[in-house]
Amino acid sequence: MSEIIVTVNDNSLLPVLEKAISLLRGVVKVSVRTEKSKNDGRTDRLPEDIKSLMGVASSISQEQIESDERLKYLMEK
Repeated sequence: MSEIIVTVNDNSLLPVLEKAISLLRGVVKVSVRTEKSKNDGRTDRLPEDIKSLMGVASSISQEQIESDERLKYLMEK
């Protein structure tokens, strides 16, 4: 027996996909498993250089953004 794993972004498609797959010849069982997003907001698994950039970005004040035209342009994008 073999399995096929299908990943979808839109959970509203699950009932239709489940029904369509169950109608295929040779399909014995269809099961749906939903998972939480792998990005759970944890930063402890990020590389150190990314952590340091996050630290730098969080220390920039609004006054610094307003005074630097390049930074202001980037932040408005």
